[in-house]
Amino acid sequence: MTTVHDDALTTLARALAPGAFDDIRAACVLPAITTSASVSSSQVIKHAQGKRATILYSFADQTEAPERLVGKLYRSGRRAARMHRWLSALESDVFLKTDRIRVPQPLGLSGALHMLLYDYVDGVDLRHAVDDNKPFALAAHWLARLHDARPLAELKVRTIQHDVAKSIQWIKAVQPALSASNGTRLARMHNLLERLPTTPPDELRMIHRDYYYANLLWDGSSLWALDIDQLRLGEPALDVAHFSAHLQVLAYRQTGDFAAYDEQMHHFLNTYRQARPTGDAFGRLPFYTAYTFLKLAATEVDRARDGWRDAAEVFAARACDALDGRA
Repeated sequence: MTTVHDDALTTLARALAPGAFDDIRAACVLPAITTSASVSSSQVIKHAQGKRATILYSFADQTEAPERLVGKLYRSGRRAARMHRWLSALESDVFLKTDRIRVPQPLGLSGALHMLLYDYVDGVDLRHAVDDNKPFALAAHWLARLHDARPLAELKVRTIQHDVAKSIQWIKAVQPALSASNGTRLARMHNLLERLPTTPPDELRMIHRDYYYANLLWDGSSLWALDIDQLRLGEPALDVAHFSAHLQVLAYRQTGDFAAYDEQMHHFLNTYRQARPTGDAFGRLPFYTAYTFLKLAATEVDRARDGWRDAAEVFAARACDALDGRA
């Protein structure tokens, strides 16, 4: 059992204690878990301080129960219940069990723990599958399916005005840490963004907002998307740019070359375009690519880890290139 301290997540300590299984037993829909299984270990595998934590539960002495399941714990039971509704709707109506593009199967909701429970997916994220184009094609199909699906209830709208304002905020955070040349380029970008047309699209779509390689699992046959916490109504270009920019950053971090995974990126983009031939995801792609690189640069400045200044420089330059049409 692991121990993580987070005063804002009031049920986290209880969820990690040996007695947590009593709450899971009451919430989980699988009969084998409710009757015979017991928790052998619990491990926090992802933690957003003050917001949520993802816990991997392993079981011993089970009969037909899965070896592992995942609990996603939130600050409030209302938030957990909403995530359970969203995941259940996606799993039953959009990403069907017979498909190769999936979301994890929801197993239950523990109101006592503020926790959504879902099936563990035994796969690797896409950073470990860059030698295979199949999962990148399926990632494009998954995203196209989401963008064409009927939006779920309760989704908030994320407007282009909001995203332009966030971009300007990140420029102000990053600019003081940059060289004079990149600082000047960001100042020009600031001026461009203030004049950027912000006409809303004809139709807002359901978007993931955190769609990138680390939230996509490949099991050798199917592609699974995780972390639907940021689902919104917005512009599909954000998801397409987010995926592509993060793949370029992965290539840069692993090889020193942003273009190292261009084959996989173009396979993703071309497949998405074919899946949504009349889609609306490419008109503002330059802006949302710049938006994503600015966010990554601002994250480097905020965290100030080893090498952060160099990373902020190259990501800020990449953002300028995107808006200039050079990326």
